[in-house]
Amino acid sequence: MEVASSNIEDMIFEKIKEAGPEGIRQSEVGRLLGIPGSEAARAISKLIRKGLVRKHSTIVEGKRMVVLYAVMSTDIPIVVNLNSVENVPCFSCKVINKCENGSYISPQTCGKMNQWLIESVLRSVG
Repeated sequence: MEVASSNIEDMIFEKIKEAGPEGIRQSEVGRLLGIPGSEAARAISKLIRKGLVRKHSTIVEGKRMVVLYAVMSTDIPIVVNLNSVENVPCFSCKVINKCENGSYISPQTCGKMNQWLIESVLRSVG
């Protein structure tokens, strides 16, 4: 059953991609592929959750219609720079489980944290 569902998703996604930037009405997708509307709607919902398809509701000549568009670029590079938290003393602290605001051991009273912050500020301006 899952293979058939995946096949239907693939066929629907291809049909939506073929429509290009104009998109395709959701009501047309099942009809064009000979798929029952409820089955097409389930597959479209899965494609939307996967981020492969987006939908837009609009009103044309007094009728509500849903237009589907393929999301063409799903591989957006995400770059995370962790240099700013490198060597944070909390990562190797032996009493981290006792550290909290207002406690005897806290970020405000931690000598190692204060030293790290001072060094970080000096590195950023120097």
